[in-house]
Amino acid sequence: MEYFSRAMKAVGSHPDFQFHPRCRSLRLNHPCFADDLLMLCKGTPEVVQLMLDGFHCFSNTTCLQVNPNKSSLFCSGMNSQLQNHIIRLSGFNVGSISFTYLGFPISAKKLRGVECDLLIEKMVARIKIWSSKHISFAGRIQLVNSVLMSISVCWSQIFLFPDSVLKKINAICRSYLCYRQARLVNLWVKWVHAMYVKDRNRDQYTAPITASWAVKIVCKVKNIFIGKLQYSDWLTVNKYSIKGMYQNMCEAKPKTHWAKQVWNMYNVPRHRFTMWLASQDRLKTKARLVKVGIGVDSQCVVC
Repeated sequence: MEYFSRAMKAVGSHPDFQFHPRCRSLRLNHPCFADDLLMLCKGTPEVVQLMLDGFHCFSNTTCLQVNPNKSSLFCSGMNSQLQNHIIRLSGFNVGSISFTYLGFPISAKKLRGVECDLLIEKMVARIKIWSSKHISFAGRIQLVNSVLMSISVCWSQIFLFPDSVLKKINAICRSYLCYRQARLVNLWVKWVHAMYVKDRNRDQYTAPITASWAVKIVCKVKNIFIGKLQYSDWLTVNKYSIKGMYQNMCEAKPKTHWAKQVWNMYNVPRHRFTMWLASQDRLKTKARLVKVGIGVDSQCVVC
């Protein structure tokens, strides 16, 4: 690449050569990294021909040829006639902006959510690989912090992400960490069906006395669902919502006048819980403990 840089420097010193308007002050015409190359110049046939002559000189010396299938031509502020002339002159296909370089979208404008789909696909691909393995909760935390978040941090050092992309990234990490949606069949569910339910109807199944506490609770919740939510209620909703189903199961209760005084951002969590117990008349004071028969000193602490 040193020889190519000298050849392009000689092209830039030619009296008929004109730099790209944004690169004129830097006298830059060929930024390159590893085996990737960008050639910049003013969009006139004469200047493009000078760039091609310099590249052909490099090719004849080093026997390194350009691959037209992997090369693209990007034009801006040019009419169709001039653009077609340069296409015939170079033999390259016209590319579209924004294009990707090393996996990053290159664009002069602010990135849109659609242009960041590549990042989302990379993170989902990593999750699909890890979800097939038996990883503990601590291991998933380590993977989220070290790999998933490092991918987004690497991109955020180069681009400003839209809010929609940041929400998607947080949703992916939260889903992998807490819910593990990729595992459609749980081993515990298989064990319950094999040991308890077997071939019986799940709706009419009743947990035996010897069943574990968890199985009994699941059956109890199942009976509540069957009594309050029919199958028609599940089929008529367009979008499933855990909040909506929970509200359908709960009974409507009157609003309390003390809710805002207890549950607000200015109270310490410990104080919120104590105030909530006092509002419910469930605070374990000495007088209450004496009434229920717990042996404590009934004398006031201040006295």
